Amino acid sequence: SFSADRERLDQAGSLLSGYQTAWTSGDAQALAALYASDAVREDSLCGEKQPGPEAIGAFAKSYFAWYPGAQWSLALGFGEGRGDAPKTGGLYILRVNDLAGQPCDIQVAVLFQVSEGRIAREDLFYEPESLVKCGWAR
Repeated sequence: SFSADRERLDQAGSLLSGYQTAWTSGDAQALAALYASDAVREDSLCGEKQPGPEAIGAFAKSYFAWYPGAQWSLALGFGEGRGDAPKTGGLYILRVNDLAGQPCDIQVAVLFQVSEGRIAREDLFYEPESLVKCGWAR
């Protein structure tokens, strides 16, 4: 039904903006609250995989220390909105400082599988040229 799909799209939208806010906030506890108890977060670039909100929160704490003031902003949201575990995602611009301390933008595509309004699975994909420009890759 149209209204059910509409509601799902609204939920996806609030998840995408909540994600942006949480990863910019510096608050690891608020961030961990976005994830389901059996969530898995996988970052292929860093070879990182965190199972569950506690591990994700612990990673977030380190991340906030490494990249103080890093800003996430949603450039584009997308999703399918159907099925039991709908996939949704966003293209984010991650503003960090490069090795010389200059602001630098990394493009990140984040895919989510959602369960009961929380993130059950998260996969991150980076735009390679933006990584090179910011000194995250060669």
